[in-house]
Amino acid sequence: MPRDASSQGKASGSRSRPQTMCSLLDARYQLIGPALIALSCLFPIIFFSPLITTKWAFFFRNDISLARVAHDLFYQDGWLFLVVVVFGMIFPAGKMIVTIFCWYFIDVAFVDRLGSTLSILGKLSMLDIMLFAVFIVAYKGIGFGDVQIRYGLYIYLLVIVGSFLVNLVMAGAAKSLKAARSPGS
Repeated sequence: MPRDASSQGKASGSRSRPQTMCSLLDARYQLIGPALIALSCLFPIIFFSPLITTKWAFFFRNDISLARVAHDLFYQDGWLFLVVVVFGMIFPAGKMIVTIFCWYFIDVAFVDRLGSTLSILGKLSMLDIMLFAVFIVAYKGIGFGDVQIRYGLYIYLLVIVGSFLVNLVMAGAAKSLKAARSPGS
C-alpha cells in the first residue's frame, strides 16, 4: 500500500524531491532496496570467481571465470568476446544500476516508462546462463574430461535469479502504486 503522497507535494516556490518508489511504498517493500544493493555488491565477485573447473587426462586443470573467458576470447574470437562481455557483463550490470536508480532516485512517473527497458535488459542478461549451460553440456558430451561446478557459478545464479525475483516484486509494487495513484481509484 502506498504512503500518503499529499504531504510530499511541492512547496510554494521550492523544488521538491522526486517521488521515488522507495519513498512512496510502505514497509512491505522495505527489503527491495537493500536486496538490490546486496546483489550488486556480489556482481563484481562473479567476474573473478571460478565458475567451473575442467580436468583432462590427470594433467590439465583449468579454472574458468568470466574474466578469464573474456580474456581468452579477446585473443581467439572477437565476435564471441563481444557476446560474452555485452550479454554476460555489461547488460546485467547495467540492469542492476538502472534498477537501483529506479528504486532510490528516479521519479515514479519516469519509472513507468523505464519498465520496458528493464524488461529487455533482464531478458538479454539471462542469455549468459544459457551460454554456460551449452558450454558445460558440450564439454561433458566430448567425454575426454571432467567438468566440476564451482562456487562462482552458484553465486552467479544467485545474483541473476535474485535480481529477477526482486524485479518481479518491484514490478508488482509499481503496479500497486500506479493503481493507488490513478484518478479512478
